[in-house]
Amino acid sequence: MRSALMWLGQEDAVKSMENARAEDPERVELSDMLESWGSVIGTGPGSRMRLAAVLLKGLSQTRQLEGSDMEPSYPDFNAALLTMAQRSASRNGKSAPPDARMFGKWLQRRIVNGKRFMSLPNEKHGSEWWVELVASGG
Repeated sequence: MRSALMWLGQEDAVKSMENARAEDPERVELSDMLESWGSVIGTGPGSRMRLAAVLLKGLSQTRQLEGSDMEPSYPDFNAALLTMAQRSASRNGKSAPPDARMFGKWLQRRIVNGKRFMSLPNEKHGSEWWVELVASGG
C-alpha cells in the first residue's frame, strides 16, 4: 500500500507518521524527563530511587553566589518535573505541585528513544523507579 501511494505521488505515510511522532508534545516531554533523569539520577536498576526522593532532588534549589536568588540545582530536570505536573494538573482540572502519586502515574508510559521507566515494589518504602535502556527505541 505504501509504495502504491508513493507511486501515485502521495506523501510517504511512514514519514508523516514519524514526523507526527517527533512533534507529539507528550512524547517530547517524556523524552526530556528520561534524558534529565538519566543525567541527574542515572540509568539502570542500580540507580533506582523512590519518587519522593527523586522529586526532592529534582526540585532542590541552590544559590550560585552569596546574595543571589535561589535557582534550581538541576535546571533541565526541574523544568521536566514542572512540565509533568502542569500537564497532569491540567488533565485533572486543578493546579498542584508535583507529588509522588502524580509522578508515578505519569511515568507509566511508552518507550522513547530506547529508554523507559521501570519500577519495583519495595516493602518498606513503596516503589522504586529507574530509567532502563531497551533494545528498540519507539
